[in-house]
Amino acid sequence: TKTAVGKRNKTRIQRKENRTVKLANFALGDFILVARSLKHPGKLTLCWKGPYRVVKVVSDHLMEVQQLVPPDAISQHHASRLRMYCEGGLEVDEDLKAHIAFGDEGFYVEAIQDLRMHDTVWQLKIKWYVLYDLESS
Repeated sequence: TKTAVGKRNKTRIQRKENRTVKLANFALGDFILVARSLKHPGKLTLCWKGPYRVVKVVSDHLMEVQQLVPPDAISQHHASRLRMYCEGGLEVDEDLKAHIAFGDEGFYVEAIQDLRMHDTVWQLKIKWYVLYDLESS
């Protein structure tokens, strides 16, 4: 009986704590970050993707967000997986797009600078997007 009473009290406390959770409210045009859901993230893995722009508020807890770089995909996310990046009204300039492209998935190829055959293996010299020419590999 003591364990049953303890379980009831624990459940009652958890229910009360769950009611006090407040999710952030986002408005149209706000810039937000979206949490990544990775099964086994490494310690250097980015936990947040973005920024994205809120294009539609479906309900209090469901938002439609749009990528700021091509392919400009629109996806829906629960408010618990969103974090404020910046209030609406921010201009999307080239610096912000470069920041998004670099931080979202890693490195992108801007150009192939050189190509050669070495011991039956093709070798490429890649110019990485957002990195300097000296950092080409």
